[in-house]
Amino acid sequence: MSFIFGNIIFDRPAESPESESYNKAHTYVELKPATGKPILQRKGQGLMNLTVSMYFHADFCDPSDYINRLFALMDDGEVCPLFHDNGEFQGNFAILDISVRAEKRFPDGTPMAATVDVTLKEYSEAQFLKIAQDEAAAAMMPDPDDETEEPFFGSAGDYLDVNPADIARQ
Repeated sequence: MSFIFGNIIFDRPAESPESESYNKAHTYVELKPATGKPILQRKGQGLMNLTVSMYFHADFCDPSDYINRLFALMDDGEVCPLFHDNGEFQGNFAILDISVRAEKRFPDGTPMAATVDVTLKEYSEAQFLKIAQDEAAAAMMPDPDDETEEPFFGSAGDYLDVNPADIARQ
């Protein structure tokens, strides 16, 4: 299983992920009425989490190079496209976490062999912005069922149960 993440190509079998796990969830809100059981309301899809485990060895690649490139993407906050070996676009992802287990080292301390676990989170800013824009546009549109001709702007006394002049006389 090989893949491309951003500008990093994992194309040789030896540097391809050893395993890949993912989870996808939906978001629900629990509404609690005054009486009776709570009501579960679906709010939408959650974002996918993907964990990829890779093994790098100096016999077939430079483990430090791959590790440093992955850390650079994470530290720069890069959002990168992810493609699988069949060319299928998986989506845009950001690196949330990198875990490195150096199993052997050269005398200078650089990794000779390392297992690297990378946790990715799906990134969907465009979907978020579209929803926010749609909600903002809907809020600005007049309500077609509203029969008032003009907005009502009154004085503070209009919102009180008593007349402010009566209060002043006391």
